[in-house]
Amino acid sequence: MVLRTQIELSICDQRGAGSDDGISASIDPAAVTWLDVPGVSLSRGGRFTYDVLLGRVHTLADIKALRIEKVGHNDLCISQLRLLVNGRPIFARSFADGLWLITSLEISGTELRSNPVWAGYSWSFSEWVASTGAAISRRELTQRLESSIATAIHAAGLRWDGEPVAPVLISRRDASTIAVEAALVRPIPHWVNEHVDLTFDLSICTSGRAEAAVQSVMLRRVRRWYSFTGTTAAEYERILHVLRSRLTTSRPIVIAGDVCPQPDMDGNLVYSP
Repeated sequence: MVLRTQIELSICDQRGAGSDDGISASIDPAAVTWLDVPGVSLSRGGRFTYDVLLGRVHTLADIKALRIEKVGHNDLCISQLRLLVNGRPIFARSFADGLWLITSLEISGTELRSNPVWAGYSWSFSEWVASTGAAISRRELTQRLESSIATAIHAAGLRWDGEPVAPVLISRRDASTIAVEAALVRPIPHWVNEHVDLTFDLSICTSGRAEAAVQSVMLRRVRRWYSFTGTTAAEYERILHVLRSRLTTSRPIVIAGDVCPQPDMDGNLVYSP
């Protein structure tokens, strides 16, 4: 069972190794994830971990390849690449002289499975329960949601708002729902950015089944004294349509087992004993 997939990029410690270009990754060609965490850029000598959307991947057998793509002209130097499944490394590859990512890198399923780390990988639901206390922490939930939001806003032409300390806020709405709010901006050429708030609900159980779903996606303009409305009603509806279509199909959370966890008052998802 694949509950969570992450990619870890270590950047070369040399001049010009970092990049602020757009980077995406996928383990399912139909579910590309834009690696964009609020306030984080791929800087020289750093190590960065991002959640990757699962798409149609449910088990290890569904992972056919790992693909990383970059847009723009600012090349990125990678010293090490790791793929993690359920919080544990399953693939690792180091580049002694650094790998300069110009456009794309694809690692086939054969190469993934022949990696010694893949051969030594093990995981079980009981081990997961023991290591996590049968809970998905608020921090982990926020990280997973960030990848879903980053991918949706990329398609909609929006960006993270760099002003708030916590651009993504989650809270308990009721016994089966998490409320999510993200601070975003819409860049307007030759003027200040237009601030907007994205809100939606993450329903933990759908129709009595242990299956999470994004619902009630809304977008609200945030008025500032120095701003003006630069988005027409038609453009606003187009952006909202893109956000809804991307978020409601993103599978940000996969529920382990057949029991629905419940959000506690701190925003953690807890499996009751």
